[in-house]
Amino acid sequence: MADWAARELGVKRSRWVWGRWLKPQGFTPQKPARRTYEHDPIAVDRWLRDDYPRIEVATKAEKAEIHWLDEAGLRSDCQAGRG
Repeated sequence: MADWAARELGVKRSRWVWGRWLKPQGFTPQKPARRTYEHDPIAVDRWLRDDYPRIEVATKAEKAEIHWLDEAGLRSDCQAGRG
C-alpha cells in the first residue's frame, strides 16, 4: 500500500501509518478462513450476490477502485530452501 500510494498518488507514509488508517476503515490483514479444497459454492454465490455489490457501491461512492490480487502462495515468513 505504501509503495503504491507513493508511486501512484505521490503520498508518502510508512506502512504502519497506512495500517493505522486502514484498520478503522475495516481493512485488516486476514488469514483465509478455509482452504481451496473446502470451497463452498453456496457461500461464494451468496458473497457475489449480496456482499460484493455493496462493496462496489461503497467503492463508487468513495470514487475508489477495486484491485484484485492473488497471493500465489507467497509468505512473509518464508524460509529459504523450503517450498
